[in-house]
Formats: sequence, C-alpha cells, structure tokens
Amino acid sequence: MKFCNVLFMAAATLAAIGFIIASCLPSHGGLLPTLRNREKLMESSIGLHARKDRGWKDPERKDPEQKDPQQALHTPPRALEEDWKRAPFHQELLESIYAVTPSDLTAECMSKFQVCGRCGKSGKLLHVGPGIGICPEVLEQTERILLFGAKAWTEFGSSLAEAGLHWPGSVTVHDCFVPESSIRCPKGRPECRVQFRKTCFYDQQEAPFPPDLNIKITPDNTDKLVGIFDIEPLESRVLSVASSARLRQYQMLVVKFFWLEQQSKHLLYLQLLQKLLKDFYLVSVSASSCHGRWHMPSHSLIMPRVVWATFLRKDLGESTICRTEMQMTQECQGNSSGIGGLEALSRWSLTATQPLGEPEDLLFEVYAQTYTPENPTKTNYLLPYKAVSLELLKAFRLCHECRSGSEDLERLGPGKDGGYLICKEAAATAGMAVAVSIGIRGSDPFGAVLSSRYNLHVHGFDCTGPSYGCPGNLAGCRFTHHSQCVGKPFGGRPASMFVTFDDILSKYAKEDEDLILKIDCEGCEWSVLPDVPLAVLRRFRMIIMEAHWLEKQERHATYAKTFYHILEAFDLVHSHACNVFGVWTVNGTGLGMPRIVELLFVRKDYAAATACTNSTYRHKLDVKICPVLPELYAESFRLPM
Repeated sequence: MKFCNVLFMAAATLAAIGFIIASCLPSHGGLLPTLRNREKLMESSIGLHARKDRGWKDPERKDPEQKDPQQALHTPPRALEEDWKRAPFHQELLESIYAVTPSDLTAECMSKFQVCGRCGKSGKLLHVGPGIGICPEVLEQTERILLFGAKAWTEFGSSLAEAGLHWPGSVTVHDCFVPESSIRCPKGRPECRVQFRKTCFYDQQEAPFPPDLNIKITPDNTDKLVGIFDIEPLESRVLSVASSARLRQYQMLVVKFFWLEQQSKHLLYLQLLQKLLKDFYLVSVSASSCHGRWHMPSHSLIMPRVVWATFLRKDLGESTICRTEMQMTQECQGNSSGIGGLEALSRWSLTATQPLGEPEDLLFEVYAQTYTPENPTKTNYLLPYKAVSLELLKAFRLCHECRSGSEDLERLGPGKDGGYLICKEAAATAGMAVAVSIGIRGSDPFGAVLSSRYNLHVHGFDCTGPSYGCPGNLAGCRFTHHSQCVGKPFGGRPASMFVTFDDILSKYAKEDEDLILKIDCEGCEWSVLPDVPLAVLRRFRMIIMEAHWLEKQERHATYAKTFYHILEAFDLVHSHACNVFGVWTVNGTGLGMPRIVELLFVRKDYAAATACTNSTYRHKLDVKICPVLPELYAESFRLPM
C-alpha cells in the first residue's frame, strides 16, 4: 500500500504542475478568474484523492461498474444498506487542516471577505480583546451596545471596558445558557454598566426553556447601535431573518463566523454577506488562532475556519481598494497546533499560494456536480450529491391520504407552533383510550385538545423542562405529565429519568387498545424511533411527528432507516414546512426540502392510496409556525419521482 501511495503522489505532483502551468497562461483578471472554464482542472490531486477515498467516481468516466445516480433513485431501500454504512460521519476536529472540493459557490462566498472599506475619514481602526477590529469613533457615538451570546461579552465587551474605551450608551448581553452572575464588569472599572437578558436564539436545542422565535435583534426608534454576535453556530441564521431596515439601525456589526469550511452552508453565508454588503463596508477581518484552516487547492484559496468580521454602515465609512488580508487574533496564544503550524504568520490571504499537505482522513465533504438549484432564493444549505440523500428525499413523497379522504384532516391546537393535523376517523374510532406525547417543555396545547375532544388520557413525557397540565377552561381534558424522557440516557441525566416504549405501553395502555403518538423533541426522534420494534409501532394508529435538522447529511443514513422502518406499518399523509429555518438542496439536482417539517403518519388500515405529490399545502389547516416570517409552501418540497 505504501508503494501504491508513492506512485499516486508522484502522479498527483505531475497533475499539480500541469495545473500551475495552465493557471499561468494569460486569460482572466481580478481576484477570482472565471472559474467555470476550469472544470477539467478542478480535479486537483487532493480533491480527486478525496473523492476516491469516499467512493466517488468521475461522472464523465465510462466505468461499467459505476452506478447511474438516477438509477439509484429506484433502488430498493435495503439495497442501499452498504451505502448507508459508508455514509461519512462528521466529526469536528479543531486542530486540523481541511480541504474542500472546487466550487464556484465557495470561491464567490469567500471573496466577500475582502476588506473594502475603512473607519470614516480618519481610517482609525483599533484592535481590542484577542485582536478584533473596531472603529472607536463610532463606539463613542453609539446609544446602545447589544451583545448576542455570553462569549461576546467575555471575548469582546469586557475588553472594551478593560481598555478604558468610553461609550455613552448602555450595554445589554443576550444569552439563555449562562447565569446572570457570569456577566460581570472588569475589576477597577466602576463606571462599567452591563445588563443581562435571558434570551434564546432560534434552534438552540439545549436551551433551558422554549426559544423565543420572535426575538428582535434591534430595539425600536434608534439607529445608533453597535451589535456583537458570537452565538455559535447561529450567527448566520439570526442575521439572515432580520430585515435590512432592522440591520441598518446598527452603526457597526461585529460577527463571529463559525466553521467556514462547511460547504453545505456556503450558500447561506453568501446570501448573508451579499445582504450585509449592500449597506455596510467590511472594514476588518480577524482570523481565529484556535481552530485551524481550510483550503480549496485548485483555486489556491486559504481561509481560517473561524473569523471575526467587522461591518461599518456606509454613511459612517469610506470605500477603499479591496484587500485580501486578515489579522490574526490572540485567542489561543501558545497553541502551536491550533493554527495548523502557521501561528507565526500575522496575516492570511484569500489568494495565498503556499502548498499544503494533509492526511486523507481529515478531508471534508466533497461535491460531484455544479450548483444548480431550482429556487436559490429559498435554499440555505447546499449538500454534496449522495444517493442516500436522494433516497431520503424520496421517502417524503405523499402517496396516501386519510382513509375517509383529505376532508378528514383536522387541526388540533393553536394556529401557530404547537398545533398539528390528524385524521378524524382514526382518532374517533372505538378501541382507543390513551395517547402518548413526547417532547413538551412546559406546553402541549395539542395534547390537551386531543384529550378533550376525543376522550383520551394523554401521557406527556419530558425531562428537560417544566411540567404541564390541562388548562382550567378545557372541559374533559386529562393530561398527566411525567418528568421522564423516552429512549437512551443523555446529558448526564440518571437512567431513572428515562423510559422505553415498552415501559409506557405496559404501564398505561391495555393490550387490546390502540394509541396515538405525538413526538416533537427537537431531534431526539432519530435516536428514539429506530429502536422501537415494529410490533410496538403498530399499536399506534397515528404518529404525529416533527422531523428536525434534515440538512445534516452525515445522519441521512439514520434518517432514511428510521423513515423506512415507520413506512413498513404506516403511510405518510401530510407534510408541512417549518418557515423558520430554511431549505436544503442536493448539489446539482435542484432537489431538496425544508430543514424541519411537520408530518402525519397513519397506520395502513386507516390510509388510502392516492396520486403521489411532493406536498400539499392545506390553506384552511396549515399555518405559519412563526407568524412574522414568510410561509414555506408546498413548492419548498422538491422531491425525486
């Protein structure tokens, strides 16, 4: 094997030399030349090696053993078992060097990190804390500093006070993971004043209380704000949903961008950067010295995995000739491995040409086709082409309806998040007395209405939040809360806080009775449902489920297995998109779907076949989960036939 590797590296060196010669031929000007004309040259030695290691084959090579991707769509699920076993599992390796596959989208996204502005006429830029650039003149004029994430205070805000900088306005820190006592002013700075607000941001799944989906990142009636965002990994999501008018209330924005090597998020980052650069100049970029770097070999593009970027509103700054350098932060001084052995460098460059080598097992996800989504305005996550992802998408096709027809659908619960659809006949037929609700966090209006309307005793299970009981004005409601979670122990909690489906059925249901299951547990569904035996699942007439984080390709094998396990006994009759978290697309196919969806499965004896469709939006029943954001209709489901 070592001899084979030597031969391969020799061939790779020749290929790299050929690429360098071709790159030097006179052709294009600018920072990033026309990239699409280099399709053949994109197969650099490292990129091709990565694909071969991951089982990738050149789509243009006539290989009799190569499978047609379209044929894979029609492959029975069990035939993909080996593909599922080989699906890569993403693991964060903080001190590694990552290589990504050539992509025009990646190159365009990273080009937006050029510094093309400066702080006002003076151009004065001050580096505070670990080395984060700010415009001090703007800071002295601000009315309020808003810090999102406790680390924004510990890494940045407290440094302002330590440096003796003056600002006339107030300082507020938003976070929901840390106690208020952890936000303190530096010693010896009695004039320092800071407020703390216990606020969650969207999909912080482990938050101690339900997230506030309607959070305003700006107060009203002021345009003299400074915002600091350090809310891993939600900075792009929180800023993306904010309107341009809201963002313009900030004089200066300092944003910490995490894990820039993740190509699936490059479209989201590009959309956010384009949005910000319409009204702001990028005046400073500081590379984190803690988390290493990544690069795209064919374009000689090198970037840190984590950067601080400072944006200044255009009416307060001036444009300059664009620069591609980055200041190094001092977050991990003395960590010789944290920046890949190049900690002595004081600047980074988007067009650096220093050759890099990397071990094969640290290569990141790869792309096999060019990016061509059908609806890019709603696509936030772009995933590499993989057959298992297409197979998962196909499982979401709607080919059945309630046995009594689509008119049998009924919505229970509020006209917002927390309400779900059911088939009335399946709920009303005799022989059922109990429903199980997994995932409550102190509120289950669906379970309460289900109990009241269909005379069921609902048992709710959740060990992560406060208890819940029937509202006093809901007649006939019977709801029992159990401070237990279903499945395997997690989060350091004792095993006594966890139960299995067998435990629930043996204790609360009669052997000859059916049940209803509702599961909305922020992602635990993928670890709970695969372990439930089919005989146990068949005890339920309906499964009302919220499926989370479907863009996580490293888990698509698990998701697909779970889906086909359920579909052996149930049919999917309804799907509805969550309008908060966007859409993901499989690269080069135009196929994709929302990251989070509400689903209704009905046991096969309560379902009827119908013409297949991607999804159907029920205008009288489906409602926006977040009222202040645009709805994602059935068109957001683009599934294989």
